Amino acid sequence: MRKFLLLLLILIPATSFAQRYPDQRDHRFHDTTDLSLWGGYRYGGTLTADQANLFNQDVDVASSGSIGAAIDLPISPMFKVELMLSNQHSHFTTGDATLFGPGVNLANVNITYYQAGLLFPFDDTRDVHPYFVATAGMASIDPRVPQVSSATRFAASGGVGARFQLTREVGLRVEERGYFTSLPQTNECFACSNRNGFFQGETNVGISFSF
Repeated sequence: MRKFLLLLLILIPATSFAQRYPDQRDHRFHDTTDLSLWGGYRYGGTLTADQANLFNQDVDVASSGSIGAAIDLPISPMFKVELMLSNQHSHFTTGDATLFGPGVNLANVNITYYQAGLLFPFDDTRDVHPYFVATAGMASIDPRVPQVSSATRFAASGGVGARFQLTREVGLRVEERGYFTSLPQTNECFACSNRNGFFQGETNVGISFSF
């Protein structure tokens, strides 16, 4: 009898807990505030000779790693507001890679995107949360060249990704994103553009925390 009562005392709280949290991953993605940290690989980005007073030829931004962070705030079941920051440390190159090595390293450059926008979850299941994201803000292009200052321009991005739920609070975030930066005709800083498109792509993988 004592063993039976002891078993009941153990099972009743456990059953109550199980009913409240049937699965640690069982929560709705659109209801949570999420903090994401990631490492990425950014590629693309060409400055033509008439877009910059840096060089007398077209130059490419070398593909390289990037780091970023985002916070997503729930607003409605349809979308979240995303605040995002992503930085790349790279260099300008002529792009004329040879069999024995890459193109010439002309100068180092830091490119940072400061963005805000909307994240749209869809097909919100327990384990996988795919989404679309669209943001806009500023891009800072900072060439490490003596007597040349950085340029800050309007930029926008769009992407698609998914969060794979590992536990109730932690997920793996995988994302593909594209960036567009406007480089209008100007004599300010180094950007003097007759064509107004600077494009980059980025693949991101990171960890996401829910609150």
